[in-house]
Amino acid sequence: MPRVSQEHMDNRREQILVAAEHCFARNGFHATSMQDIFAEAELSAGAVYRYFPGKTHIVRAMVWRVLDPVIARFQAVVDAEQSRPLADVLTEVFDERLHSSQLERLRPILLQVWAEMARDEEVRALGMGVMGEVHRLLTQLVRRAQRTGDVHPDADPSVAAQLLMATVQGYIVQYAIVGDAVAANFPQAVTSVVTGLSHHPIDPGEHAWRGFPPGTAPPPEDT
Repeated sequence: MPRVSQEHMDNRREQILVAAEHCFARNGFHATSMQDIFAEAELSAGAVYRYFPGKTHIVRAMVWRVLDPVIARFQAVVDAEQSRPLADVLTEVFDERLHSSQLERLRPILLQVWAEMARDEEVRALGMGVMGEVHRLLTQLVRRAQRTGDVHPDADPSVAAQLLMATVQGYIVQYAIVGDAVAANFPQAVTSVVTGLSHHPIDPGEHAWRGFPPGTAPPPEDT
């Protein structure tokens, strides 16, 4: 039997994910069956199960596909060690995600995926792992911004990073409901938050939240 190329496997995996996106957007996550996905993808059950054992695995792949580029962009910024204004860095990284064709395609199911994180432990573990990595990189950027005066030197970097994450997550929720129009205000919102951090220290208190658990979930392995 001829060996299946990696390109063929990647294309088939993408075909299944796009079919699942269409089904979830049309019928909702829980009302969609694996049989619906087989029909939408025009593939046999065996062909789909070769790549994804079930719906949860498909959702995990969707979550990682959206968030992995964000982590990669932040890691590149951290590795570059350039003293750029924090607001400019955040706007550049997240604005390109908010305007990406991939996120636009996933807009009808974004809130469904987030709800699944609250219900399904495997999906939640993946989400926590991704958010933990973003939080770690944001904390590094906040510390760098403290050295350049962008963020108050007495601010707790971990809590400041949490605030910045909450701003972005709030915009993503609005984007999922309203659409692309809401993204136009994102740069001004980020600038306002960073300006506030530059003038006011954040005292997290004795019982402050100290970040996401490290290493909660690795990225899913490619089949």
